[in-house]
Amino acid sequence: MSEQNKEIVRRYYDEVLNGRNLDAVGDYFADERMVEGVRQGCFSYFTAFPDLHVALDEFVAEGDRVFLRSTMTGTHDGE
Repeated sequence: MSEQNKEIVRRYYDEVLNGRNLDAVGDYFADERMVEGVRQGCFSYFTAFPDLHVALDEFVAEGDRVFLRSTMTGTHDGE
């Protein structure tokens, strides 16, 4: 299960954050309020940092929990 959960997290970062696919947020969160909040937060990041990229540096998974160390880079070019 740990490896499957790491893959879900990896797909989320690749698809939503690095892929800029806000329509896919609902595939990863069940609560519609959470989905809308994540979409708005991501949109704010994408507006402020149009070249935002998240590098996934290290994963640690135990049971149903995944911990991630990542590096976000981008040029601040917006509000």
